[in-house]
Amino acid sequence: MGNCSVEWEVERANSERSNASLDELMLLPWLTTLEIDVKNDSILSEGFLARKLERFNISIGNESFMPPKNVTRERFQSRPHFLIKSNRESLRELKLKLDFMDICSMKLQGINNVEYLWLDKLQGVKNVLFYLDTEGFSQLKHLHVQNNPNFLCIVDSMEMVACEAFPLLESLILHNLINMERICVDRLKVELERIAVVNCSKMKEIFAIGEEVDNAIEKIEFAQLRSLSLGNLPEVTNVCREVKTPSASLNRPSSQEDTSTLLFNKKVALPNLEALEISAINVDKIWHYNQIPAAVFPHFQSLTRLVVWYCDKLKYIFSASMIGSLKQLQHLDIRDYLSQNNGNDQLGIPAQQPLLPLEKILPNLKDLSLNGKDVKMILQADFPQHLFGSLKQLEIAEDNSACFPIWNVLERFHNLEILSLFQFSFHEEVFSEEGSLEKHVGKLAMIKTLELRWHYHLKQLCKQDSKLGPIFQYLEILKAYHCQSLLILLPSSSVSFQNLTALVAFGCKKLLHMVTSSTAKTLVRLVAIEIYGCRAMTEVVINDKDGVEKEEIVFRKLKTLELFDLDSLTSFCSPNYTFKLPSLQDLWVIGCPKMKIFTTGEAITPPRVNVWYGETADQRRWANNDLNTTIQQLPAEKVRIYILLSISHDKFLQNLLS
Repeated sequence: MGNCSVEWEVERANSERSNASLDELMLLPWLTTLEIDVKNDSILSEGFLARKLERFNISIGNESFMPPKNVTRERFQSRPHFLIKSNRESLRELKLKLDFMDICSMKLQGINNVEYLWLDKLQGVKNVLFYLDTEGFSQLKHLHVQNNPNFLCIVDSMEMVACEAFPLLESLILHNLINMERICVDRLKVELERIAVVNCSKMKEIFAIGEEVDNAIEKIEFAQLRSLSLGNLPEVTNVCREVKTPSASLNRPSSQEDTSTLLFNKKVALPNLEALEISAINVDKIWHYNQIPAAVFPHFQSLTRLVVWYCDKLKYIFSASMIGSLKQLQHLDIRDYLSQNNGNDQLGIPAQQPLLPLEKILPNLKDLSLNGKDVKMILQADFPQHLFGSLKQLEIAEDNSACFPIWNVLERFHNLEILSLFQFSFHEEVFSEEGSLEKHVGKLAMIKTLELRWHYHLKQLCKQDSKLGPIFQYLEILKAYHCQSLLILLPSSSVSFQNLTALVAFGCKKLLHMVTSSTAKTLVRLVAIEIYGCRAMTEVVINDKDGVEKEEIVFRKLKTLELFDLDSLTSFCSPNYTFKLPSLQDLWVIGCPKMKIFTTGEAITPPRVNVWYGETADQRRWANNDLNTTIQQLPAEKVRIYILLSISHDKFLQNLLS
């Protein structure tokens, strides 16, 4: 009975019952599985949660349980396979958001067999274990705690807990616990694989160890940790910090040790760490510099992905002695680093030492993000030709020059397959230099995916009838986001886009058309067309041939056509063309108030096509070989406006929201 608004009866003494009661479920002796939502926590009876069900999904609370969302600049970008996900396989789930009930109530006793526990807005609770289950939640696999201002810790071993806490715990997610001091007072025996800590303004360190322990051991190893993400932690200066006692601090002699802030000290070892992401962390250095490679980088020998954003104090990323141990590094993303390292630092590192010894790091890189200035530096430098031989994906952000050397990029990174360009100041087109193809005699990259975002002056991909076949013949995916001056995505050209499978346009406010009719004929492998919020668009396909009475355009593999929030769209194509769409499965027409027909010509489709005018299953019609009639008959819901937020860069998303 999940997501069912049942008005359960509140039991009162000496009163007749007029509705169903939760107590009736207690009278079902063979019940083994239960899914139920209870809005009013006051109606629970004692023993309800103590019943030993084999499987259950019980939600108690007056509001929906929504996971935290981070759309701010400070939440840096993570790849999906390194995020701490909520994907879980659990048989017994319990979600609590209590408005009236005391957490110590007998009504909450007996929940110790739960596998997934979500706690939201529990008043007066200081820790999870002592208040809810003194036996340690022996079967709990996933714990999610959020919006609890009174929480000081998750496990307080001082509260007479007699057994090991959370022996089977796989994931722990904490959000908006503004007064929380620590996760566990004593040791928590959990073999961590992924850690993400974001937007904790008062946090001092990720792990704290006692001074006696620190003095007794030579290495602090987190052997199972594979992913560590730290973002917007202004007070954190060390991942693992020694907690000094006052007496020890008084007795310790002063020394001239390095006082710069260091994210990982010489004792911390993460031998299986694959991904490290840091953003807005106030440290001078990431690694302990004064170590030889044999002593330091076996501690980080498995690193494949490194992301460093907005670390203004950082003096350098690597020292030259470390580079030999970075053999596994594949993805390097460094942004908004404006280091002010004048002269020599305290360890004698010259100020002119380059940010990255590129010739030692880059041969294995597959994915790289740089700004336009850095890319030009690489193009001008005398690096060996093989240096970027493994690079498959390149993202270039923020270039203010009138003419960016895009041809040089394609020649220098000749094995590139995915190219993303963000916030450029192109005058009119991306590929603007006529004759440049002949000038570059070297091998050019065979780009398969081209993504354009936030290019305010860009009008077209290339000029009309440009001879750029070698550039576009391998292109499979073309995306344009918020290119506000773009007029057409694929102009008339002698180029064949025979490998193109997906065309996407989002928020391009002056975009009138997606493709010309002559170019459309070359799109023999096109599978999807997605157009969102391009409010000036009148037609998707525009005729570019005069005097043509009737022609045939075949999109043999097109399965999905999505048209969202296109205020000016009147039809897919107005000339008298015959469109053959033998593979079309889904047509979305939402927020297109002026679209009365699909095309003035003929549209040949499969016998049954899903025509969607909303996002739910009941907002769908089937077009039986007649798209024009089906679109004419769509109800008023087709003009509803949907705001779709699908911007990958959070700082761009923040601008969009404001």
